[in-house]
Amino acid sequence: MSQCTDTHMYIYQCMEYGCAANAALSTHSPCTFSANWECLVPLLTDSQFTSIQSTNLIEFNIFDIFDFAKKKYDIMHRALTQNHVISPQLQDNIILDLLDSSTSRNDLLTIQRTLAPFDNNDYYIFEFYTDGSLIELGTEQCSIGCAFAQISDLFDIPHVKFYSTIDKWPSAYRGELLAVLLALSVVPKNSKVRINTDSLNVITQFEKLKKSRFSQTSREYFKANNNFLWAILCRIILTLNLHVEMFKVVAHGNDMDNNYVDNLAKTAHTDQDRYIVFRWDACMMKVLPCWNGIIIENKLCSFLKNICNYKGLEKFINLNRNYKYRTLEVDWTSTFSCLNCDINNNETSVSSSKTKAQKVHLIIEEFPTIEQMKKSLFDLYDGWMCPICGLHDETFNHVWTCSGHYDIINNIRDKTINHLLTWILEYNDNIQDFNALMALNIWDISYDPNVFTFIDLIKGIIPMLLSDLLSSWTTKKNVVDVLIQMRQFIFNEIFEEVWIPRCSHLKEFECSLGLTKKKKLDFKSVRSLPINNSSNNNLIHYDSLDSIRNYIYFGKNIIEFYTNLTS
Repeated sequence: MSQCTDTHMYIYQCMEYGCAANAALSTHSPCTFSANWECLVPLLTDSQFTSIQSTNLIEFNIFDIFDFAKKKYDIMHRALTQNHVISPQLQDNIILDLLDSSTSRNDLLTIQRTLAPFDNNDYYIFEFYTDGSLIELGTEQCSIGCAFAQISDLFDIPHVKFYSTIDKWPSAYRGELLAVLLALSVVPKNSKVRINTDSLNVITQFEKLKKSRFSQTSREYFKANNNFLWAILCRIILTLNLHVEMFKVVAHGNDMDNNYVDNLAKTAHTDQDRYIVFRWDACMMKVLPCWNGIIIENKLCSFLKNICNYKGLEKFINLNRNYKYRTLEVDWTSTFSCLNCDINNNETSVSSSKTKAQKVHLIIEEFPTIEQMKKSLFDLYDGWMCPICGLHDETFNHVWTCSGHYDIINNIRDKTINHLLTWILEYNDNIQDFNALMALNIWDISYDPNVFTFIDLIKGIIPMLLSDLLSSWTTKKNVVDVLIQMRQFIFNEIFEEVWIPRCSHLKEFECSLGLTKKKKLDFKSVRSLPINNSSNNNLIHYDSLDSIRNYIYFGKNIIEFYTNLTS
């Protein structure tokens, strides 16, 4: 026996004795029941589940699932042909040329058919109010809405309204532009159109294109944000031969029509059935740059630069020596602000370039220590120990924990704390208790793979726990300024008090042995230190650039994606 509801299906044991479901053999016919297929889910037996566990399962990316779900939704809607609007001019319709099948396309075709009789451009002027809306930027609930409405009674044109959403590359500017674009797509050919919008950026870019007669070179296309939508807008205006004027209205002011369309754009966020999907050939560009099947709609050079930068960051994080940074929270935003801070008032010089190179070598642990030089001059430096203490191998971490540097490093640590307190008090002199700052592990002069220590600060790594604590005392901007000053102070002190004296001492020792640059070149590449390929296979490696995907789909900050890779 069975009973179906909207969300569940219940199956009861048959009351009749001798049911085939209760016996291995029976002369009665088997029980049958009808079930709503939407309420059914597959269940695996123990044996089936065991066999599946031993196989390699396919990993699905959440972003690919989003696209797959939308494609499946489109297929289902195409099958319901009775719900589609049939245009009298299917062979020459700008909306059909631009958009894939969807409920929103049907709405646009309906509006287009409603406005089609008003094609006398000597009498009719179409006046649209347009607006965009962006909510939950940086989260999975991010949504870009747009809306337009023709609610003027001046020319007896029917009132029409439209709202929808679009995905990827979220910004308020994108929603504003999309609303204008779609409004222009529904008017008859040769029409005069007045667009009222509260987006000054859209108006400014529109006027630039208007001066060039809505013609774009490839260079201009690739240097603009939302270039795909702008190219489509140019195509609409040229194809329909429209005369368009744009006017600025005050956002959230006393204009009732603008407030109406503003609320309409916000309504789009709650209607999941309405979304815009452009065809790949909607843009007249012969070549469209794509990344992982996604059309690049922002400035091409900037996007490619970001990919290279963050691919390098992922490669850096994946180094075995940096495995702790894949488990601990690093403030990568502040870390790279400290690395890239301009200490010479935007002047490019040999000195500033050398300083930047030294900071990079420091953060990637590529200082020419004895152990590092053994990799290329093994026969020369085989058996050499730390030039300061002479007791241990001189690794990167040993340089800062060497007994010969103990007092110097302690002094640098203490001066760093004092300066840090002074800089913080300049922004907030009401702080009375610094115990929380002093209790942090970052002041320990040791190497610990499980917590941050002062060695991480020497490298230039900024822990999130330090940033959060400072942020509780002053603004984020002030925190960045303080961290940059702290980083620069530690860098200068380490070089002047530790590294330069160490190098001078080693150079004197090498000279006493008669080692010159020429002799070192003779030893180079004769025999190198074997490469250690050991790795921690239990830790995840990141090389899929999900940070870029999160930015494209949800507008998340790219660098902050790496702040806590374990969350």
